[in-house]
Amino acid sequence: MLRLIFLTLPVRLLIAAVTGLGYGESYYTLNALNPQLSYFDQPPLAFWLASASGYLCGGLTALTLRLPSLICFAVITYLMFLLGKKLFSARAGFYAALLLNLSMVFTGTTAMWLQPDAALMLFWLATALCLTHIFFREFPDDVAAARWRRSAACHGWWVLTGVFLGLTTLSKYHALFLFAGAGLFALTTPKMRRWLFHPGPYLALLIGLLVASPIFIWNAENNWVSFLFQSSRAGVSGEFSLHWAWLAQSLGGQALWLLPWIWLPLMWQLYKCFAAGRADAARWFLACAAILPIVFFTVVTLWSKLGFHFHWQAPGYLMLFPALGAATAAMLDGAAEKIRAWTKRWLWLSGICCVFFMVILQLHAATGFWTWFGPKYWAAKFGEDDPTLEGFDYDALREFFINNNYLDDERIFLAVTRWYDAGKAGWALRGKKPVLVLNDDPRNPAFLYPQKELLGKDAILMSRYASEEEIRRVTGGVFAEVRRLPDLEIVRGGVVELRLPLYYCREMTGEYQYPDHYRRALAKAGGGN
Repeated sequence: MLRLIFLTLPVRLLIAAVTGLGYGESYYTLNALNPQLSYFDQPPLAFWLASASGYLCGGLTALTLRLPSLICFAVITYLMFLLGKKLFSARAGFYAALLLNLSMVFTGTTAMWLQPDAALMLFWLATALCLTHIFFREFPDDVAAARWRRSAACHGWWVLTGVFLGLTTLSKYHALFLFAGAGLFALTTPKMRRWLFHPGPYLALLIGLLVASPIFIWNAENNWVSFLFQSSRAGVSGEFSLHWAWLAQSLGGQALWLLPWIWLPLMWQLYKCFAAGRADAARWFLACAAILPIVFFTVVTLWSKLGFHFHWQAPGYLMLFPALGAATAAMLDGAAEKIRAWTKRWLWLSGICCVFFMVILQLHAATGFWTWFGPKYWAAKFGEDDPTLEGFDYDALREFFINNNYLDDERIFLAVTRWYDAGKAGWALRGKKPVLVLNDDPRNPAFLYPQKELLGKDAILMSRYASEEEIRRVTGGVFAEVRRLPDLEIVRGGVVELRLPLYYCREMTGEYQYPDHYRRALAKAGGGN
C-alpha cells in the first residue's frame, strides 16, 4: 500500500508544480489569501490549509497551494485501504485504494487541485472508519456487547467521530449526507437501532457542531447568505419544469469524470450492496453512506441546471470502492481463469488510460503541445476555446501591471465582469490588488473587498466574455470614465491562445448595486453594498 502512495505522489507533485491554476482554483486562491472564519460559497478548511501551506513553504505558488490536497490524498489512499480491510479483507482494501487512484475525478482533481474536496474526502473517510469501529464489533454475548457500549473506549470512538464529522463539515456542506447515511443505516438495521438510544451519536453531533462553529458564526454575521446560496442551487429558477436532458448530462458527466470503466462497476456494486440487503451489514453500511449524495445531486438536475458540477456526487461513489475492491479481489483470487485474465486486463487498461488523461492532458494544459486532433482541434469545431486553457495562468496580466507601474500603485485595483475571472486575474497578481466583480453574481469577492474602500480609485477592467454594451452598462454610474486599452494576449507555447479586452476605468464614483440578498448580507457584515 505504501508503494502505491510513494509511486503516485511524485507524479502528482510534478504535475501540480508545472500546471497553472484552473478557474475554481484561482477563485479559491483569493480565499486563501484572505483568511476568514468562513466564506460565501464554501466552508473554510481547505483555504486555511492552503494559506498555512504558503506561509510554511515561504510563499504562494501553484505547488504550495495544492500541497495540502496532495498530502490529503496520500492519507485518503491509506484510509481507503483500512476501510476495505476493516469491512472485507486486506486484499479488498488494496484494490479499493488502487481503483480509487485509477478514477479520474479522484486522482486527477481531488488529489491535486486546490479545492475543498480533498479535505472533504479525507475526513469523510476518517468519520466512516470510526463508525465501522463502533458498528462492526463481534461479541461473545449480549453482556459483553452492553459492557462495550458503556465503556470509555466506545465513548472515545464517538468523540473521535464527532471531531472528524466537524472537520468534514468545515470542508464542505456534504457532511450532512454522511451523518444522514449513518442514521439511515442504524435505523434500518435491527441490531444497530440500539445506537439511536445511546448518548454516543448525540455527543458526536454536538462535538461536530462545535468544531464546525466558525461556519455558523460567519453566516450569522452575514445574514446566513452561504446557506441561502447553496440551498438556492437546488431550487427552481422560474416556472417549474422537468429537463430530462439535464439529467442525462449529469449521468454522462459522472461517468466521464469517474471514467466509464470505473463508473459502471461502481454502479453495479451499488446495486449489489442494496440487493444483499441488511443481512450483509458491511455492504448495507456502504450502500446507506453512498446513496444519498449520488441520488440527491443527480435527481435535482431534473429541475435545476447545475452545469458541470459532476463531482458533487463523488463522496457517495467514494463509499462504493471498498465493495468494488472486494469484488475485484474475489475475481482475481477465486474466479475462473478467464475471469481472472479479463480482470487483470481491466486493471492494466484502466491504469494506462488514467495515466494518459492525467499526465497528457495536464501537460497539454501547461504547454499546449497537443495541436493535432487534440482538445483545441475538437473545441474549435464547436466554436469554443481549448478547455485546457482553464489551467493556464494569466501571467501576461502581471507583466502588464509591472510594465505600466500599476502593481505597486495603491490607487489602482482590478475589476472583472465574472466571478471566475476574479480568480484568474487575482491570482495573476498574486492577490496584491482588490478585485471588484461588476456582475449580479459576484460570489465571495464581494465579501473580501468592500466597495466603499475602492471609491475614488481607478481600475483596470479585464473581461473575457462581456460585450462592449455590457461593459458600458456595468460601469455606468460606477466610474467617471472608461476607455479601451490594447487587448491582453495570453500566449501558450508561442501561440496566442486568447485576446482579452482591457479597459482603464478612471475614478470609482459609486458602488455597483448588487441584488438584494447580497446587499442585505454585506450591510449586516458592515461591508456596505
